[in-house]
Amino acid sequence: MKNFFALFLIVSFPLIGYVQEYRQLATLTEQVEDFNVFKTTLLECHIGIFDYNDSLSLYTNLGKLEKAIKSHPLTQIEQLSLYCKFTATIKCIHTRVYHKKMTNISLDASFLLPFRLCFFNNELIASEMYSSEQIAIDKNDKIISINGELVSDLKDSLYPFISSDGNNISYKNQLLKYNFLYYYFLYKQHENALSIEYIHKEETLTHDFILCPAKSIRIKKNKEKESIRFSIDTLRNLAILTLPEPLLGNKKYNEQLASIIETLNTLSVENLILDLRDNGGGKDQSYFSGFFIDTKIEFSRITKNPLHNATYKKYFIHKKHPQFVISKFLGRYFNANPNIKYIIPQQQYKGQLYVLINGKTGSAASNLASILNEWSNAILVGEESGGGYKSYNTGGGTIQLPNSKIRINIRTIKGINNVKDESESDSVTPNFIIKDAIYFDDNYDAQMDFIFNIILKQAISQ
Repeated sequence: MKNFFALFLIVSFPLIGYVQEYRQLATLTEQVEDFNVFKTTLLECHIGIFDYNDSLSLYTNLGKLEKAIKSHPLTQIEQLSLYCKFTATIKCIHTRVYHKKMTNISLDASFLLPFRLCFFNNELIASEMYSSEQIAIDKNDKIISINGELVSDLKDSLYPFISSDGNNISYKNQLLKYNFLYYYFLYKQHENALSIEYIHKEETLTHDFILCPAKSIRIKKNKEKESIRFSIDTLRNLAILTLPEPLLGNKKYNEQLASIIETLNTLSVENLILDLRDNGGGKDQSYFSGFFIDTKIEFSRITKNPLHNATYKKYFIHKKHPQFVISKFLGRYFNANPNIKYIIPQQQYKGQLYVLINGKTGSAASNLASILNEWSNAILVGEESGGGYKSYNTGGGTIQLPNSKIRINIRTIKGINNVKDESESDSVTPNFIIKDAIYFDDNYDAQMDFIFNIILKQAISQ
């Protein structure tokens, strides 16, 4: 028994220690110093803070943050919550606030139920079975409320903590999918127990759960996503092309794409489905766009903000990271004039292009979708993209506040896509909005099947 107790202390003490740490109060002096570093660096260096805001709204929201920071001593998690909520008002998918020990990836600061949840199609459901002497929960049991708050209301309270281009809801829903409790934790901060109301076998039940700090979880990389995936369906006369994540832009990659297009034309494959769902971006795809656009046109116009003369440049971390080094160099020596990237026409694909997008189609993948939507024969299917339609922010570096150790991505490179300014959408809106499957683990691909049906109808009509 003594050995068991000793083992329990060894395993639990570091985690318990950190739980106490992020709930310790800072001093007002520390909070004010952090805020000044944050505000000054944001205004000096971030290039996209007025993409979706006017100066009045930005400074109004900054004023609210400052008032809250200076009101009384706060814990780390309370400060993180405030900074997250403000940063989400910037409405830039690449600008986010996080803490190394309190992230939705490591879950160090999160609290977990004994079963996992999934937020899917505006419903919160159990994504696995759980049973004990007191309770049984089946996979796909629906959660109605948490601590008396309806899930339908809760999601609207969690959205303000999530940064997305132009306040994009489809992207926020994608982040809530497996991280609902993390954002709930930012929203509530001090709750150690959850009263869950749920539907089990058509009966509405309630059970109270005492939450336990979660251990760190290492997310395994999906190696398959790092390479091009390509297949041809001769029966349907179509091909499916899934680009890698992150998107590449090297010579070998471009040669692979050229070979694929040549194969499609040689075999007279009349339909190409480009799957950009869940692709968060990477290198720009100006070269790839040239297979579908037969005229040399501008792809994007890039401007830079300098980093080298930031007042609080000493608080930037990861200064040897290539992104920071390149951004600093470009901002210092090439910030006077915009850099224009062009689409150079390549061997043209002769068939019909379909593009699949969803809330996690972001950054360079979203830029590609917007350009193809604007200048090619592409038909877009799926859900609203996470990335912007007209512009994007990237590059820059990460600043770590000196006291709370909260980190903020400061973006210093801005790209303006070559699209019509009169578009009312902040993100890429598909021609056909098709929701995901009914159940979170359903293998049925409703969006892909929708395209199959379009192609089938066209084949029959011919």
